[in-house]
Amino acid sequence: MFVLAALSGGTFAGPVKIRNLSSTGALIEGAGLPATGTKVTLRRGESSASGIVVWSSNGKAGLRMDSRVDVSAWMPGGREHQNSIDHVVETIRKEAALNVITAVPEPSVSVSSNELLSLADAISKLADDLSDDDGIVVRFGTKLQALDIVAQVLRKLAAER
Repeated sequence: MFVLAALSGGTFAGPVKIRNLSSTGALIEGAGLPATGTKVTLRRGESSASGIVVWSSNGKAGLRMDSRVDVSAWMPGGREHQNSIDHVVETIRKEAALNVITAVPEPSVSVSSNELLSLADAISKLADDLSDDDGIVVRFGTKLQALDIVAQVLRKLAAER
């Protein structure tokens, strides 16, 4: 997941990247995050959730929410956009499954699960590096999310091998 948000709590107030979000917690990344035990508020657009930092280390932190959050409301475009992404991912998976045989130039050529994981890591690193520039995020946020989806699909394909 790659979603930009704002976090405030204690002496911290600033932008963060939500890397994982569930109804009860979140994994965030950012510079100078608050210490464990700090009460915080996470905001994205009209969505807001309060919680507490349960761990913080090396530019990442885990949050436990005070109450359940609607994960789809935090996605760009809300539920409808997430449904659209889910549909695109499912279509890509089906097409990939159909095209694997025709996409391979020779029957003896195959891609190992390690090669797929390396590609996924490279794509994730590219998206992370690009997301450090706020201007790029504003202009290409949806495309950065597409890179994240591609990396997830590659990891899934690697796991299936």
